Amino acid sequence: MKFILIALIILTSLGFTEWHDDASQFEQSTETSTEEMPELSSKAKLYARLSHIVADEAQPLAGLSVVVLQDGEPVFEGYFGNRYYTTPPSTANDLPMTSNTRMRIASISKLVTAIGLMQLVERDLVGLSADVSEYLGFTLRNPAFPDTPITVESLLSHTSSVRDSSQYILPATRPISAFFDPGEPEWGDGEHWATSEDQNSMEPGEFFHYSGLNFGLIATIIERISGERFDQYMNNHVLGPLGIGGSYNVMDFDALGLDDLAALYRLNDQGTWVANVDNYRETRVPTDPEGLDSYVIGTNGTVFSPGAGLRVSAVELARIAQMFFEGGTLHVNQILEEATISDMFSLRWEYDSVENNGDSFWGLMHAYGLSVHCTTDSEGGDRLVSEGGLMLCGHIGMEYGLISILLIDIEKKAGFIYLISGTPEELEFGEYSVFFLPEEHIMQAIYDEYLSSVFQ
Repeated sequence: MKFILIALIILTSLGFTEWHDDASQFEQSTETSTEEMPELSSKAKLYARLSHIVADEAQPLAGLSVVVLQDGEPVFEGYFGNRYYTTPPSTANDLPMTSNTRMRIASISKLVTAIGLMQLVERDLVGLSADVSEYLGFTLRNPAFPDTPITVESLLSHTSSVRDSSQYILPATRPISAFFDPGEPEWGDGEHWATSEDQNSMEPGEFFHYSGLNFGLIATIIERISGERFDQYMNNHVLGPLGIGGSYNVMDFDALGLDDLAALYRLNDQGTWVANVDNYRETRVPTDPEGLDSYVIGTNGTVFSPGAGLRVSAVELARIAQMFFEGGTLHVNQILEEATISDMFSLRWEYDSVENNGDSFWGLMHAYGLSVHCTTDSEGGDRLVSEGGLMLCGHIGMEYGLISILLIDIEKKAGFIYLISGTPEELEFGEYSVFFLPEEHIMQAIYDEYLSSVFQ
C-alpha cells in the first residue's frame, strides 16, 4: 500500500492528473479490481481504477475526463493524462487534463443541437411532422421516394434516408442544397440519398441509418427560422443560459480558452501521440471558416459542424444532464419544457433484426429518439456493464481519436460522462459489447464504485 501511495504522489507531481481532495485518499492501483483495497472510499477506488486504465501499456489513453452524477449532482470528477503533448515528446512541457479542459466532443454535439431546434418547436415555429422543404427554402425529396416528405422528426431520428457519403460539410461559400441538386458538383451520383435497396424498400421515416448530414440540415433550419447564425444561436439560447462557455466556433475562445482546449490524438506505431485536430499551440492559430465573411445565414448549416463540432468540458456536459434531470430548467433558466424532454427521449426507432429496419452499426445502435441514443443491454452489442441490466440514454461520439459518452437515467437522476482525448490507432473491442475495451473498463469501474447501488 505504501508503494501505491508513492506512485500516486509521483504521478500527481508530473501533472498526470488533477484532484482537489485529500491526496492521500487517491492511490494508484496496479489492477482495475478494487478487491485488495477495501478500506478506500468509492471516490478513491474509482480514481485508482481510472488511473490504471489511462496508463495501460497495451491500450493507453491520451487523456480522460470523467464526471459521475447521482441524485442530480456530480459526485465524482476525475482528470487523467494530458490535454497536450509536445513534439518531439517532452514530459516537462506536456499540459495535464483539468476540470477546465474542453474537447471537440463529436456526436454528442447532435444532442445539444437538437435542444436548440426543440426550442423552436416549442414556439410553434417548427413542426416535427412538417415537410422540411417548408423551412429549408428548397425541395428536399429522395428520388427513390419522390412522394414521401422528409420530416423534421426523420432528420432528428436518422430515418430521413439522407446519407453522408465521403463529404457532408461544405464551405460557407456553397449552399447545402448543392448536395441534393443534380445540377451541382456536390451531387456526385446522388450519393447523399439512400436507394430503395439501401432502405430495404422502406420509406423515409422507417429505416434508420446514422448520418451527420441530417444535422447540417437541422442547423440550416435553425438559421432560417431564427435569423441567427447557427453558432451564435446556440451560444445565445442554449450554451450561455446553461452557463457553458464552450462553443461550436473555436474563434469564440480567447487565449486562455485555447490553452484549455485539448488536442485530439492518435498513438502511432512509434508510441508518439500525434494530434489530429485542435492543436492550437506553438505556431498554429484558429481561423474563421473559409468564406464566412460573405456567408448568407440560412444557406449552409454545416459550416460549424453542428453534428460533431461542439467544444465543451465534461463538467459543462454535466450541466446539460442536470437540465434534463430538472425538467428543462437549470438555476432558474428554463431551456426546455419538461414535455419536450419527454418527447426527445421517446423512441422513434427500435432495431428489428427480422424486419431489418436499420443499420445497427455492429450492434451499437438499437434504439433512438429525437437525437437521443438509448442503450438496450444487448449482449455482444450495446451492453454497458458485464452483469447486464443497465440501460441509459444520451449520446455517444467518436472522431479524430476522441471517444465521448453522456449517458443518464432521467428518473433516477443519475449517469456518467467521459471524454477520452486520444486512443491508439488500433483499439481492442470489448469482451461483452461492441464498445472498445478501455470503455468497458471505464464504465464497469463507474458502475461498481457508484452506480450499482442506484440501479440494482
